[in-house]
Amino acid sequence: LSAQKRYALVIGNSAYQASVLKNPIQDSFGVNTVLQEIGFSTTLLQNATKQQMLNAIKNFSKKAKKADVTLVYYAGHGTENEGINYLLPIDIGSITQEDVPFYAISLDYVLQQMSYAKAKTNIMILDSCRDNPMLKGNRSLTRGLVVVQNPPAMDSFIMYATAPGQTAADGNGTHSPFTES
Repeated sequence: LSAQKRYALVIGNSAYQASVLKNPIQDSFGVNTVLQEIGFSTTLLQNATKQQMLNAIKNFSKKAKKADVTLVYYAGHGTENEGINYLLPIDIGSITQEDVPFYAISLDYVLQQMSYAKAKTNIMILDSCRDNPMLKGNRSLTRGLVVVQNPPAMDSFIMYATAPGQTAADGNGTHSPFTES
């Protein structure tokens, strides 16, 4: 296993203006440390803006070309809008349902970038099924995230912190319950 090329992008967003989360920074640091210990080359991004997240995702895809394993771990606010999951950067303000595709990053985009790397195995871990406190006005968005039906990357594994349509607590300890487990 040590000869394998394994790359991970680890993102933890806590410092949201509308709703600070307690654990994503510690969660991302802990996951990053464990991944390094088991032989992953990692990039750790914390409290990232939309542009920083987009740049990191794009650079990760280039760096991980033809890897044996690529892994993206995300802890922070996430939401679902019209059947599409979104990861929320910290510079997102109070938004409407119509704003979500413009101000957030779609999970489909992340998975597409992973598929461009053409890794043998792709792993996506989402500790982000939290309620969306940034949404104003129309509250018709589903709580939690939805299951991705057909990920663009072949040989993909997507792990969610909770069941579809449910929210996951940030937790009272130093890590979220999902990451702690």
